[in-house]
Amino acid sequence: MFTASKPKPAEKERKMKTVESIKTAIIEMLHAKGSGRTFKEFMEVPGFKGNVGAESQTHNLFFWFNCTDESIEALKELLTENVIRFKPTNWKTYEADKGIPGYPLGEDGNKYKTPHWKPVAIYKGSKFPKVLVSA
Repeated sequence: MFTASKPKPAEKERKMKTVESIKTAIIEMLHAKGSGRTFKEFMEVPGFKGNVGAESQTHNLFFWFNCTDESIEALKELLTENVIRFKPTNWKTYEADKGIPGYPLGEDGNKYKTPHWKPVAIYKGSKFPKVLVSA
């Protein structure tokens, strides 16, 4: 039987710091630029861009394809905390950012055999901080 090795404490701490750094950068960008940001815009955030897909609950339906595990964790935490929310958007929103991935468009509720893309924009959630607090 195979078991996953436990992450070393230093590695776990580094990942936690990266997640917190990405969360802070997302909040700062939404403060500076407002709601309605695309995943493409977050590619400039250190630690965000990678080779992992941000998949929805629907099989093979992705919000974005170029994330890191840490950026996905940061997004999950911010969504759970209601700091941000995803809102479906037109694919042309991504065209304006020159960020259309090479996958067909998909919809919730469908099970796909191959990856599909569901364009969403990131908005301020109900618990979004009104004032930006610097560390």
